[in-house]
Amino acid sequence: MPNRYSKKIAYQDNDIQRLTEKHIQYMREMHEQYEIPEFVKLQWLAARKNVQVAFFASPLKKWEQVSINEFGKKHPFQEYKNSIVDIIRKTTVPKLEAYYQCAISAYYLFDSKVDATSLYNFSVKIFTSSLFKVVNAHQIAEEGKLATRLSQKIRENFGRGAKQVSTYILRPHVLLFIISDLSPASMPLYLEKNSSSREIWCEMLQETMSQYIENIVNEEYHCSSEVFAEVDWENNKVILLALLEDSLAKGDLD
Repeated sequence: MPNRYSKKIAYQDNDIQRLTEKHIQYMREMHEQYEIPEFVKLQWLAARKNVQVAFFASPLKKWEQVSINEFGKKHPFQEYKNSIVDIIRKTTVPKLEAYYQCAISAYYLFDSKVDATSLYNFSVKIFTSSLFKVVNAHQIAEEGKLATRLSQKIRENFGRGAKQVSTYILRPHVLLFIISDLSPASMPLYLEKNSSSREIWCEMLQETMSQYIENIVNEEYHCSSEVFAEVDWENNKVILLALLEDSLAKGDLD
């Protein structure tokens, strides 16, 4: 995608709070324009190189707890995820592109997870320029090591490697992995015409790559992890976000 913006900005660590406030403003405008209830609230933003991750969470209301825990219903944010993502891509993403003066090549919203009292999830934006290359720049060696470990696991088990594996350490206990062109170039066209095969393929990739990430985290950091996974079969990408157990136990997500 050609970048129609010429302005180049390198954001610093101390810019994140200001950026968070701008995102909250744009989300509020979207809710008002489409009369969408505020199911979840933006808690924080984290950025590294050309990606930005947002963490959303909200406590469950009593009626939501009953509906989910006793009757097995989906939360409305889960039920209408695809519609909400479509609206975000049409309304909020263009505003963010204008604000950052940089094109956003992809926007992903992971499936939400629900515990006994709350709902939470993450979104990922991929920019066409490394706006945040100086944010957490000291993590570059560790990121390279993690990318190498994942690349090795993929080659060992798939018999071929991905074209690119990118790793981002966004917070002390939050890791992001983006796997590009793992499948043959003809796979997206095949999957487009075969919905049943597409579902099986995506589920297999989610489960397999999530297990790889859990194994790497356990081997490198000696702890367990919770993994969010999204397969973008149209663009031949797998996006995985790992929360190390310390982030859950110590409240690093607050």
